[in-house]
Amino acid sequence: MFGGFFRHLLQGFAPSEAGARPSAPDAMSRLTQSYEEIQSFVRQATQKVETASGWVTAEEAERQRSQRNEAVRLFREDILDCHGRLCTGLSSEQLDRLGAMLVAHLQAQSSGTLEEQIDAAVGQRLYSECGSLAWGRLEGLRILSGETWPVPESLASSRTVRELEPVLEQHQREVRQLFLHRDPADSARLLVGEVDVWCHVYPERGSWLWRQTALQAVGAALRAQLFVAALEAWLWRPEELDQAVQKLVLEHVQACQESAERSLQGALELSRRIQVLCQQVLPDLVWATVAPRLQWEVTSSPTVQSLAQGLEFADPVCGMSLTAARVADRYAYRGQTNYFCSTQCRRKFEQQPERFLR
Repeated sequence: MFGGFFRHLLQGFAPSEAGARPSAPDAMSRLTQSYEEIQSFVRQATQKVETASGWVTAEEAERQRSQRNEAVRLFREDILDCHGRLCTGLSSEQLDRLGAMLVAHLQAQSSGTLEEQIDAAVGQRLYSECGSLAWGRLEGLRILSGETWPVPESLASSRTVRELEPVLEQHQREVRQLFLHRDPADSARLLVGEVDVWCHVYPERGSWLWRQTALQAVGAALRAQLFVAALEAWLWRPEELDQAVQKLVLEHVQACQESAERSLQGALELSRRIQVLCQQVLPDLVWATVAPRLQWEVTSSPTVQSLAQGLEFADPVCGMSLTAARVADRYAYRGQTNYFCSTQCRRKFEQQPERFLR
């Protein structure tokens, strides 16, 4: 009855003759194996159902793929037109690079060294804080250019101008909230014209949803631009910020070492405090230091050296342009030295060098 997928779990957690239970790594291995079997079964079953029912033939799948690629191309074209009307100053090539930087520096990091956890938490905080600033810039540029938010037909129909106003205000609040809570990877795809929820069919070109999402894509690019400017301030931080960070870390680590010798309870409490340090205290400190440097006027953009052309080096993982002074790490592969903005990018490159040299 409980065979199949769950046999590894049941075999693993059932007491043996000696009454012993598996170790944590052994249990996790069994759980992983069962999970992989489930995923494989789902893929195979889906393929069989689609083939048997005739839902998607190879020709149909290719046709859908071609249609989607064309829709992405047209949507990206309209996003670039929107950038032009709003005078953001961002080019197609810069959008690609901003998207790559978001993906490279904002991947989830729930484990790893203390330094990696701090970098991940700081990156997430910078991305989160840049959201409202980017939205404010988008609105400022939109008003200056005379661009208006498109009105959904369902909201505009059968309503007077006076009745429509509060409805539109509520709609804009909802759009803003969705924008602020958009996942970094989602933003990276959106700013180049790829919309996950439109994976099968894009809406009609020029429709209110098409135009509204194009404006949001511009906002996602502004957020990425601001995030990278903030990231630069963190990666190449001034000495006083570096000293403040090191002081906080040292204080917590020393306290942890002292208490760990006294009791297990004390060690667990200090471990929790170190997590708070990494996830909250240090990101708070970094943002308080970085934020004053990121204020921009509506008609100007933050200076982002990582997007500059003609610099000496380029990080193969995230695409940041680097001067010799800003090279944080390097790694030789196949006789060629590669340069990186951070140790984290270098480690990612070491794991999959061919992926980043394509």
